[in-house]
Amino acid sequence: MSESTAKSANVLDIETARAKRQDFSVNTGFDTAGAYLHSVREKLEFSIEDVSAKTHISAQHIQGIETGDLSLLPPRAYVSGFVKTYAEFLDLDPQPIVTRFKEDVGLTAPQEIDASQFEQTESLADSEKSQMSLVAVLAILAFMLWSAWQIMSPRDPEIILETPAGFPPPPNSQQAPAILDPLAPLAPIGENEVLARIIEKIEPVYPRFCEARAKDVESVEMSFNVTRQGRVSGLHVLSSTNGCFERAAANVVKRWRFSPRKVNNIAQPSYDQVVTLSFKKPA
Repeated sequence: MSESTAKSANVLDIETARAKRQDFSVNTGFDTAGAYLHSVREKLEFSIEDVSAKTHISAQHIQGIETGDLSLLPPRAYVSGFVKTYAEFLDLDPQPIVTRFKEDVGLTAPQEIDASQFEQTESLADSEKSQMSLVAVLAILAFMLWSAWQIMSPRDPEIILETPAGFPPPPNSQQAPAILDPLAPLAPIGENEVLARIIEKIEPVYPRFCEARAKDVESVEMSFNVTRQGRVSGLHVLSSTNGCFERAAANVVKRWRFSPRKVNNIAQPSYDQVVTLSFKKPA
């Protein structure tokens, strides 16, 4: 391309850009895209906070778009997308607005490349190894904090095991009454029948995330079955004073172990056992 041809092309490009700017001003009545968006927003009676909430664009970025202040805007790779989203929210054709905004703030020219950013002292593999090492360290720290919280948190909420009326508690069991089968015949315990009783009880942890909205004492009532192997099954919540405590209560009961009910020394399942766990707020 000759020098004269190049000059003619440059003049043509300048004239084309000038014509587009004139068209925008004629069609909108505003010299800048930001001023136009500002006017339409106020006409629709939207505040900057309204637009921010609906578009998820920060109030600072919206202000930067309306004023053309690049210091308030994110990196240039994101600016066009934000302007497009803003225009679409106001039910405007985004293409001419984005084009005019880029001209207004000088984003149409190629961005200068800072060569110093390519002067890396380590290879890509070394960089990836460093990132993975950082992730591993953070994971270890998180595990240590979680373990410390588990150790330090209180583990002594009051537990009440309810025994259905008509069934005597097992002998030598003052700490935890027996969990009995309410469907079994109301007959004295004889030599041929031994009722289920708890042999391994896990103390629950008071869920700290429930403390802010909890009363001084909250309770959860649950029913469950005891298998022939002495394990808990069919666990479900009957009632609770605060739903936040239900998961903590269930996690505890399902880890309990029982000596199963036996008839003629043969293990039998027990059904519909009932337990109420009461959680006292830590002092």
